[in-house]
Amino acid sequence: MTSSKAPASTKEYEKLLSRREELIKQESSLKREYTTMLRKLASVITIVQDIGNETEASELSISETAMSKAPVLVAYAKRLEELENQDIHDVEVPDFLQESYTLYKNSSLMYKDL
Repeated sequence: MTSSKAPASTKEYEKLLSRREELIKQESSLKREYTTMLRKLASVITIVQDIGNETEASELSISETAMSKAPVLVAYAKRLEELENQDIHDVEVPDFLQESYTLYKNSSLMYKDL
């Protein structure tokens, strides 16, 4: 009776092991794609800033009309205003975003933009 159970658990173990390997490959692929996306984003931001199209953050804030239509945006508008008035070095990155922030900071620009 134990011999009939062993192949099933071995088979299930092999499936789980295979699935684990798949997930590891997917994770590394997604990290690579994420890093590429971040580099492209940083490149676009750099180009836009170099063009001189620097718009004040207050001009990009949520309009009064939008806030009157969707009152839930008021909290976001207040938070954006707080962030605008805060020094960039004083902003704390939450723990759950730390890995993404580290990837972003360590990502170089695309070679065409250097």
